[in-house]
Amino acid sequence: MSKISYPRFIILGLLGLEPMSGYDIKKWVDMSFRYFWEIGYSQIYPTLRTLEEEGLVTMRIVHEEGGPERKVYTISDKGLDDLVKWLHSPEQKEYEILLKLFFGDKLSPEILKGKVIAFQNQVKEHYAAIRNVEEYVGNLPESYGPKPYFKMVSSCGIFAYETQLKWVDSTLESLDRLIKEETSPGSMKMT
Repeated sequence: MSKISYPRFIILGLLGLEPMSGYDIKKWVDMSFRYFWEIGYSQIYPTLRTLEEEGLVTMRIVHEEGGPERKVYTISDKGLDDLVKWLHSPEQKEYEILLKLFFGDKLSPEILKGKVIAFQNQVKEHYAAIRNVEEYVGNLPESYGPKPYFKMVSSCGIFAYETQLKWVDSTLESLDRLIKEETSPGSMKMT
């Protein structure tokens, strides 16, 4: 499996929303998903240059009255194709699903539902594993000094996975509503 350049797809996804400057892209990242995925200016500007060289984005200079000129980037059809191809691909990192949901308007709710179910299965596996750790820790002798600290750590994992499973249930309900709306008369179907 080849290594994914996430800044590339974050930038393409954001430019799929509207044309933006590098500064605008950074504002969107900070406002929307920096809590689970971080990219900085040191990644944004080189990635924009590469995307432009590859024909995935176009750049135009915008002169603003009283302000500096800005380079504004727009995703090309080729860039949109590249983005959609990545959105369809299997996730390689744990929270990649959140990026793909963020740009979910480019996929059908059915495809997204499949991706969320795959994430759910992964979380269930991790949850079962941490429960096994909790059982192992529980069987340690009470006289074992680090036992209470091991319990604290395993309980954090348990709470985190339980929360993720609740989020999955809520997200699947939302996707089912979107699927229902999509199949109603007069709706448009995504690919």
